[in-house]
Amino acid sequence: ERHSDTAIQNAAMDYGLGFETGVQLPFEKSGHIPTAEIREKRNRENPEIFPNAGWFPGDNVNVAVGQGEVLATPLQLANAYAVFANGGTLWAPNIAKKIVNREQEVLHEFGARNIAQIEIDPAFRNRVLKGLMGVVSDVEGTAFEAFNTVVTDGIFFPLDLYPLAGKTGTAEVRGKADTSLFVSFGPTQEPSYVVAAVLEEAGFGSRVAAPLVARVMKKVFEERVLTAPTISERYARSTALPLCIDWFVWKSSDTLQRLESIEISEESIPGPSLEADGTVRVREAVVDCGELVESLFMNPEELVRPEENNG
Repeated sequence: ERHSDTAIQNAAMDYGLGFETGVQLPFEKSGHIPTAEIREKRNRENPEIFPNAGWFPGDNVNVAVGQGEVLATPLQLANAYAVFANGGTLWAPNIAKKIVNREQEVLHEFGARNIAQIEIDPAFRNRVLKGLMGVVSDVEGTAFEAFNTVVTDGIFFPLDLYPLAGKTGTAEVRGKADTSLFVSFGPTQEPSYVVAAVLEEAGFGSRVAAPLVARVMKKVFEERVLTAPTISERYARSTALPLCIDWFVWKSSDTLQRLESIEISEESIPGPSLEADGTVRVREAVVDCGELVESLFMNPEELVRPEENNG
């Protein structure tokens, strides 16, 4: 069967590349999927900026692997893999589920926005899916170390519980260091999440972007991704932080120091109040110091000065 001269470009656009995703954000870029016609048109209109008017077999190779003049946003990449993961539905991304007022009454609800439906041959999809799963689970996969070892800044991801698929990428930009890319989705049997990482001038996709995505996926599947705090919660956390650090240092010191540092006073202290159990009350909010310190510091023990820790 003979394909059209723009078969690669047509497939890319079917998956949402080359035009805006429709996300409700300003200034979205459409990316660029080059064709012979577009190149000739650019050369004709502005030969100084676009001196090359011809199209060669090597250009098809560049487009197929996402190099050359191909431009794509991280959101486009995530959306394209989502199309493959869900079996062929191209959705417009939503950044909000609904809008509510102070009384939690729904003012507006954003529904799913279906852009297009494409046909994906089941046999073809199975072959590609097997390869994408091998990227993270096969010992020769380019992202195997990111998901199966901590030696190269990777993690141990529970692939037996949550099978994932993914693809590494390394984009070359003339005059700059390599851009690191990785996209992953899962669980493969019932895909619910897709994560795309694009880190400019960061190196190979397998060494930088893949470990980053592995860490994000692990927190997502272990339900450890924190809900974004409200304005009042952010204010309470920032106000409580100094007291929480003092509390953590006090809690981590030896018994004698803890006893000597206790100040008993019957006077009420205005403003945030620290309780012995490590909670701080700020207006109507209650902040757990243990959770706050652990969420902000990778090694909370470093907050304790050596002289205090040793007595």
